[in-house]
Amino acid sequence: MNYKLIEKALTAPVIQSISGISLLTKNDEMHLNGFLYTAYNNSSHMLRIGFTRDEDFAKRITRGKGANFIHHRKGSIREERLLKLTLLELGFCPEKNTDAYTFSFGLIKHLKALGWPTGSLGEEMYSSSNYKKEFN
Repeated sequence: MNYKLIEKALTAPVIQSISGISLLTKNDEMHLNGFLYTAYNNSSHMLRIGFTRDEDFAKRITRGKGANFIHHRKGSIREERLLKLTLLELGFCPEKNTDAYTFSFGLIKHLKALGWPTGSLGEEMYSSSNYKKEFN
């Protein structure tokens, strides 16, 4: 049996179930619903992930910092905190006191597996000629 394929197929639904169950057992602060978003800054090669209650705010804040808004979806602050803790455990540390991470294909792979809104960022970056020149 292909265990990696099975694990990949089950990871996102399991994480979503765990965060859903966790949300039911935590206090009201963690129930804040809003939007989880992803943005990418081409010049610094930084990936910004975060939570906001206002959908338009995510788009405005990323434009103000020179980033391209990639994707968003409904989520909770608890889900964002769980993701950031998981990323730390996986060895991905944010820049000092920000929610910006150095872009890597490993980071995108983990974000996708954890159900974070990445849009088609990984595929777009992989198909770029810069990636092929740099890594092949």
